[in-house]
Amino acid sequence: MTDAFKTFVAIEYKKDSGHAYWGTPVVPVSFAGSHAVNGVVSGTAINTFDSSVIGPLTIDSRTLTTNYNVADNATGAQELWLRGGFEWQPLSNITIKDQVYSYQAKRHWLDSETYTFNLTTMTIDRDRFAVFHNQNIFGNNADLTWDSLIFGMENRFAAQLQTSSNRITFKEDISEPFPDDTVSVVNPQPGVYGPLLLSTRNSKLDDIAGSFEDRLKLTPAFALIGGVRVERLALSRDGVNADGTIPSGLPFSVSWEPVSYRAAYTYDPIPGLTLYSMYATAYNPAVAAVFSITPGTSLQLTSSRIYETGAKQLFWDNKAEWTVALYDIVQRNVFIPISTTETVVAGEVRSKGIELAAAARPVEGLKLWGNAALIHARFGNFGAFTGNVPPNVAPLVVNAGLSYRFGHWRWPLEIGGSIRYVGNRFLEQDNLTILNAYTTADIYAFLDIPGRDLAMPELKNVRISMRVRNLTNAVYAAWSDTTYPDQILLGAPRTYEIGASARW
Repeated sequence: MTDAFKTFVAIEYKKDSGHAYWGTPVVPVSFAGSHAVNGVVSGTAINTFDSSVIGPLTIDSRTLTTNYNVADNATGAQELWLRGGFEWQPLSNITIKDQVYSYQAKRHWLDSETYTFNLTTMTIDRDRFAVFHNQNIFGNNADLTWDSLIFGMENRFAAQLQTSSNRITFKEDISEPFPDDTVSVVNPQPGVYGPLLLSTRNSKLDDIAGSFEDRLKLTPAFALIGGVRVERLALSRDGVNADGTIPSGLPFSVSWEPVSYRAAYTYDPIPGLTLYSMYATAYNPAVAAVFSITPGTSLQLTSSRIYETGAKQLFWDNKAEWTVALYDIVQRNVFIPISTTETVVAGEVRSKGIELAAAARPVEGLKLWGNAALIHARFGNFGAFTGNVPPNVAPLVVNAGLSYRFGHWRWPLEIGGSIRYVGNRFLEQDNLTILNAYTTADIYAFLDIPGRDLAMPELKNVRISMRVRNLTNAVYAAWSDTTYPDQILLGAPRTYEIGASARW
């Protein structure tokens, strides 16, 4: 290797295994009675298995730490990621990079994942759901960057060529009828998974894409940016059901050749202040659903159109900064999962919003920061759901925090805290179930101990960290999975953490 030519090789291996929590079922207020937990969830829900209406809704305090999964549930994955490449600078203004990679993964889930309240029996009905992945991805990315002058104006040209092949064998237990069994709401007996009936789907997604982008600085303060991406995607799919029959619609193959582009500008009217605007389009094959046993009926690409404009400034002798961004995004032909085995396609999702952020260091050691996002998102051309809010989208999210570092101490100490507010969200596309707004708070402390004080001078420092998450022990709905409309994922209760890390 030389200063002009560098190579690299990277190997990453991961293995994990564990047991899953898929949510806490919602129950009628009339059932929970005095055990109803207020302020977590409200509205009504539709029973997944018999379509009965459950509500008004609440969470039963007796179930806050209950996992309704089967006793022998298991999740895990093994992943191997290999990468290698080079960076070459044949001339001072030209840089060429290339990376080849291979990614392999084997994953498994063995669970009961749907828990729905039965109005007749006053119990919880459950399903069975198992998934096994065997995935292999191979690809190459090549990049060229060329800095030059055009009529005395600075110009940067960048080009990229990408190729990849994604092959996945997907096995899933979609045995019916549902529900598979019933357990009590309070102190349920978990039971075991039972026999497996696996259906198989094999998918191959090949992609080759070429793109270029050019940035021309018309003046030292004003630059124009433009780019085009030309792509060819080819999908093939086949499979067999657990009973040996060939699934309807398989095998098939389809290809797409989308062209996307973007245009933007940046303007620095004064030092430290940057204004920008951008328009872009994009395409992806999400609707192909290579990770789903039963994909949506449409094989059109999901397309996006994005407008964004904003500003950012660093000022007060670099002790303060702020940013603002406004955006308008339209996605068409959007992949929407509605159950563990079924997906549909929404014609359109529109999102508009503004994001604000600021930070300051008014005195040495003290940091103040905050950010907020206001979002207006709606479904379009989606049947009865047209005009509804997409699941898990809060109209307002706010974060704020402060910290102080005693940097002149022999062992520097930093203490701080933050708060987070998340507004009301909906669990499903029907907007019948509301995940109520919540506020959480965290506090932390970092203590940096120089290596010399630990008889380890080769270490720069050892950091001891202590953190308390969800300080007030709030009970709240953190998130919902739209494939499980009868339950919500509760946020973690008050949690204490301690850790250590070293730098050398």
